[in-house]
Amino acid sequence: MHEAGHGSCRERVRESLEGEGGKRQGPVASEEALAALPTRIVGLRSLAELATDLCTVCQEGLQHGDEVKRLPCGHEFHADCIGRWLTTRKNACPLCAQAV
Repeated sequence: MHEAGHGSCRERVRESLEGEGGKRQGPVASEEALAALPTRIVGLRSLAELATDLCTVCQEGLQHGDEVKRLPCGHEFHADCIGRWLTTRKNACPLCAQAV
């Protein structure tokens, strides 16, 4: 599972967030807005139905048992990865730039 110890995953998120000097790219999400996003656990069945099996924030694969959040645009990411992105970088999808 994602939470259980992908140190390299967390390192990639940190590097991604520090890219371009770690600067905000626009307004960021509030904790309330982040909490309101749909969250689910990836199951074996849903893993096969994902549009992509990669969290593009950390570049790690989504696996059975991982907690993911779905943005209004439909893109899904590891919950902790997108949480850090939305609250520190920009209140928009990292893939399509749709506001959250």
